[in-house]
Amino acid sequence: MKRFSHSRGFTMIELMISLVLGLLVAAAATQLLLTNATSFSQQRGISDVQDNGRFALDFISRDVRSAGIRPDGAFINPFLAVVVDAAEMPGASADWLTANGVSTTGLGSSDQLLIQRLTLEDTVDCEGNAVTAGNYVVSRYFLRADAGTNAESALACDGGWHDQSALSNVGDAGVVLLGSVENMQVLLGTGRAGYPMRYLRPDEYALIAPPRPPVLVVRLGAMVSSVDRSGPQMGDAPDLNVLDQLVDDVPGDGRIRRVFVTSIALRNEL
Repeated sequence: MKRFSHSRGFTMIELMISLVLGLLVAAAATQLLLTNATSFSQQRGISDVQDNGRFALDFISRDVRSAGIRPDGAFINPFLAVVVDAAEMPGASADWLTANGVSTTGLGSSDQLLIQRLTLEDTVDCEGNAVTAGNYVVSRYFLRADAGTNAESALACDGGWHDQSALSNVGDAGVVLLGSVENMQVLLGTGRAGYPMRYLRPDEYALIAPPRPPVLVVRLGAMVSSVDRSGPQMGDAPDLNVLDQLVDDVPGDGRIRRVFVTSIALRNEL
């Protein structure tokens, strides 16, 4: 007696159900992968912005804190730390001064900061050029485009020095410190020890007839963006305040942006 084994395949409905379930699982896995990739990109962008913003302000802060050192035996420094007038630094040009809104690179208009400090030992300026002891190190911080990295707005420093009579190496494009700074603002805290502080824009401070009240605090604000886009922009990009300026033309390009602010005391000017 022969026995026949009957094998039965999947029906069309079962195949369709299996196919649909497989597609749903694949779609869920793909969505999870895309979500994780977007989250990773955002976290990396936030980390880059944090690191770059801290670096930019810390670099300038160290330089500004060193400004205003008095020469040995002198009651005051004959050359003020923050330069707002060409007469305050030998060979200074009006285009280099600490000024309000002199640059339209990036978003909105940005300030620049010109400082000078006496060095009591051999050192280098912000471009890496050697400066011998007894000279004044000069640093001009401003924003410009950087063709080398295709950055539309970068923080640059133009370094040099003077010996109280002749100025050297200042006035060029400087060296790029950070290629993702889109706006920089400066406020000068003026007053005298024991009196209330008053914060002025550089142009307001420059209008005060000499002898001006000393600058006791320099406030810096910088808008830093991520290099890469973290994903599609959700809604309109928000307006951002950088100290006294409202930046209302922020593009919806998916980049992460953050404003960093710091206050730097010029203790040697007290």
